Amino acid sequence: MEGYTGVHRAGEVLKGIDVVDYLLELLLEKEGFIRDIYKLSRNFGVQFFAPMLATGCSLSIYESFRNILDITLEQPLMGFDMSTASMIYVLVKAPIYYRDEFTKGKIEYEVTQWLKESLGVDVPQVCETIFVDEYGDRVDLAILVGGFDTSRLFNAINARIERFSNMYLEQGLYDRGLWERIKERLLG
Repeated sequence: MEGYTGVHRAGEVLKGIDVVDYLLELLLEKEGFIRDIYKLSRNFGVQFFAPMLATGCSLSIYESFRNILDITLEQPLMGFDMSTASMIYVLVKAPIYYRDEFTKGKIEYEVTQWLKESLGVDVPQVCETIFVDEYGDRVDLAILVGGFDTSRLFNAINARIERFSNMYLEQGLYDRGLWERIKERLLG
């Protein structure tokens, strides 16, 4: 996430730890988000979500929602294999002026086409919109990709910390059985 550089809705630069704050504020602005993501997680058997983000995107500049979707691929917030995803959650924040352009049906259609054409993926999706009473044409887009294969991601992390974890195990600083269960769950 530290590598992401974008803009706030007001046009200021967005980077560093502010990206995490911005993403969380955006998600929590959606009423019932925690309940909805919990239900999706349980229903789809998803334990991990990877965020994708496009912030402060001017429709005058990007010209279409599809182009804004493409921007999420330019600066991934973490490395993962999108082709292994089992579901996605899409949240769009737009000025109320665009309520006819960003209907649930239009967003779902665009996301479905984008997934098929750009990524070769056909997964269930949930699309939501937050409309704000403000001037301008800036759109925020947060995508949570769930159910992707975590083994490559966590194997890379495990390889980086394995030396230290072995040292801690040898010194008896934590329970070997518990550590093995944690690794099994994360690495598959």
